[in-house]
Amino acid sequence: MTRSADVASRAGVSRSTVSMILNGNADRFTSETVDRVRAAAKQLGYRPSIAGRALANGTSDIVITLVPDITIGPRLRVLIDTMTDDLARSGYANLLRLDTASESIDSTILGLRPFGVISLGPLPPRRKRTFATNGARVLELTAPSQAAFDERIGALQAQHLLLRGATRIAVALPSDTREMPYAQARERGVHTWCKEHAVVVEPTYYMDSGIGAWAGVIAHDVDRGLGIAAYNDDVALGMLSAAHNVGVAVPDDLRVIGVDNSAISRLARPVITSIDIDIASAGDEIVTALLEGREVNGERVAARTPDPLKVVQGGST
Repeated sequence: MTRSADVASRAGVSRSTVSMILNGNADRFTSETVDRVRAAAKQLGYRPSIAGRALANGTSDIVITLVPDITIGPRLRVLIDTMTDDLARSGYANLLRLDTASESIDSTILGLRPFGVISLGPLPPRRKRTFATNGARVLELTAPSQAAFDERIGALQAQHLLLRGATRIAVALPSDTREMPYAQARERGVHTWCKEHAVVVEPTYYMDSGIGAWAGVIAHDVDRGLGIAAYNDDVALGMLSAAHNVGVAVPDDLRVIGVDNSAISRLARPVITSIDIDIASAGDEIVTALLEGREVNGERVAARTPDPLKVVQGGST
């Protein structure tokens, strides 16, 4: 096992110098010394311990990302991958934890002395204070900001369905309660837009998962002007299946739009019209905000991508 003493010997410096340089205090030494130490560490495959960095800086080079207990779909994976890559380029390791809001998880997190905690869902004020008072930068996606974004998605779905000939609109949501905070915000977005534009809204469809769960969802005599704003592409695919089972033609009799622009949307027949989300720009902004010690700024996301939401036209509308 490579030790700091081995790096010190190869670089021709003391062990304390190696420890200080590799634990974030390189600015105290000449660039030549820093280069020699880092080159030796790289050649020997040496990395400082988490404990050593924490002792030197008060925090480690770890960022904890708390993932809410929801389905990890393709958009969430893109967000996490973007954040992980951005953090790595800045010298931080991104560790994921499924957030169940338990004290045992908080104790484990604090034991790692993380540089920061990113919560992809809202955090209770007490937990935020606990992380912050233990030296971690805390960044959360607040419930109001997330809801506002999901409402925009629902409004765009409703607008597109009307443009494609729908005269009545219904929302299709998963019955999984874990998805409800996001699903209900999208539903509100649809309803608000329809109310503002005098469009009739039909009762919401609630979908169970599992084989055959879509059977009987769509009636054979469904109104030809009905448009379905599905929570995501998985739900949209279920609506296509249900329509096919009773001989309802899509998009002639029924129009369906999903969210995520996922691979499954492009494999479906007809191809599912979907809302594409530029989630990578949001990931960049989250990491930048954490490193700069500020809150996420929606205007900065918009500056990176003026159109974070766009309709990808398929054959289902």
